[in-house]
Amino acid sequence: MDKEKVIKKIRSIERNDRLHSNAEMARITAEDKLAQLENQLRSSGFVFLHKFLTCLKLDYFDIIRFCREIKPYDPPKDVNERIDKISKELFGSIDSSTPLTDLTLKFKFLVKCHQEFDYDIPNSELFRMKTVEDVRNFYQTPISGRNNYDQMIVNQSKLPQNLHIISEPIRFNKKFDQFFGGISAFPGPSNELEGLRARKKYPVFNDNFVWPDV
Repeated sequence: MDKEKVIKKIRSIERNDRLHSNAEMARITAEDKLAQLENQLRSSGFVFLHKFLTCLKLDYFDIIRFCREIKPYDPPKDVNERIDKISKELFGSIDSSTPLTDLTLKFKFLVKCHQEFDYDIPNSELFRMKTVEDVRNFYQTPISGRNNYDQMIVNQSKLPQNLHIISEPIRFNKKFDQFFGGISAFPGPSNELEGLRARKKYPVFNDNFVWPDV
């Protein structure tokens, strides 16, 4: 290995160490890479992707968890009183502008909030929790539990006219699809399902196709 490759490898290791030890630097780096991806898509002619996401009012962290289901949450009426109680216990005040810069206190504060409301803040939202007010706003906001894809299905009337969301996958079953006499365009492979949730929801259709011996 020549000198330049060794130096490059050392710098890469040092950079990874800095990112693992500094959460803010890791967040900034991730946002920069996403911005670079956006610029590449725009320059490559994929402007429609950016417009589509903007139309749906999704940010990049929404894209990451786009089809991930989450636990529903219905905020209680006394959210403010509970947050103030926890804040006074840990920080000695109920000031909503109290920063959560001390990671140890932030961890204790979020753990107590989780125990109080029986709902945990997702990892993708933790970087947004910079003050007590941010945590208060999170626990004051109801969460339906639907992923963004299902929400678009429910709210199809609010989507652009040229955008149609398919709620269920279109699958071929030769026992019921007789439009072409039950002949599949893709003979041989079965309808395999990868996810555990999908396997419980949808049956597997075995084609049992045998290629003729010619």
